Amino acid sequence: MTLGTIITSSPGFQSAGVAILYSFRTGLKATVITEVIKIIVVWAGVIILVPWAISEAGGWSTVVAGLGGRTGLGASILGTPFAWGIFTGFGAAAFLGHMGGPWGDNSFYQRAFSIKKDSIIPSYVIASFVFIVVPIMMGLLGFVAAGAGLEIPKSMVGVTNAITIGTFLPPVATIIFVFMVFAGLVAILDSQFASVANMTGHDLFNQFKKGTNNKDIITYARSGMVALAIAGLLIANIPGMQLVWLFLFFAVLRAAVWLPSMISLLKPKWVTEPGMFWGIILAAVPGEALFVWGKMFGGGSYIVFAGTLVAILGAPILTLIISNPKTTFRPSAMTRML
Repeated sequence: MTLGTIITSSPGFQSAGVAILYSFRTGLKATVITEVIKIIVVWAGVIILVPWAISEAGGWSTVVAGLGGRTGLGASILGTPFAWGIFTGFGAAAFLGHMGGPWGDNSFYQRAFSIKKDSIIPSYVIASFVFIVVPIMMGLLGFVAAGAGLEIPKSMVGVTNAITIGTFLPPVATIIFVFMVFAGLVAILDSQFASVANMTGHDLFNQFKKGTNNKDIITYARSGMVALAIAGLLIANIPGMQLVWLFLFFAVLRAAVWLPSMISLLKPKWVTEPGMFWGIILAAVPGEALFVWGKMFGGGSYIVFAGTLVAILGAPILTLIISNPKTTFRPSAMTRML
């Protein structure tokens, strides 16, 4: 099977294709428009589907019955090995990944620099409260599935919400849910396309070309978008890969940037550019390797948790050590280039 066949036969090819086409045309402006559309569509779907599914599944008593998970052993984090395994294998990385999101995801910086200075903090504060309703409401569908005793194969745990909607609600509800997911994914895609376009069309272009030729800048930017799309499709086609794993892998990576970034803002004299670069790299690479081993190759939840801690706690420690003038360190050519 050729590379082209793998890419075009991927379920994500259509979504990536749609997002990259209009991102080519309007760039950051497109991400703003699609984000507004996304939140309207997702909010409308949540308000309609979640209460409807809860009602059809037996009401809030079903939700309460599912708070401990399908086995009923997850009600207390420290109560059972099962609950602790969920926390170490999923909860810690998911929580810390969300906390580190605004610091480790370049698209957040891009948005911040695109907003009027006086509106940055209000925008981010309001946006967080607008969005937090969505994961909370959608999470209730997982408790509905557990409380109702739905048998969901391990390989399909990542689509529990879709299975719950399809089980308790008519086909039209599934169509609405799929449209919600599509809107959300496309909005995320174009945000990342705009982000990588900024890095390739500005950072890399200025490094290698050092010019102001708009045509070349656009070429670099669009090449970055295409490269990101191809890389994403190839990763998505790794045998056995699950959407929830991709989310967690990325969560650990961006969380590794979180604490060093905060330190650099609060105590800028403590951090140097080479120190931050190498501190994050030297912590994120082994941390992510442990995480992937634990998730994909049977290492278990404790290995996953260890990888999470190595990446998130190791990054600030190494950043401070390497940034210290007393530490013997010579930045490589790669560091100077970046």
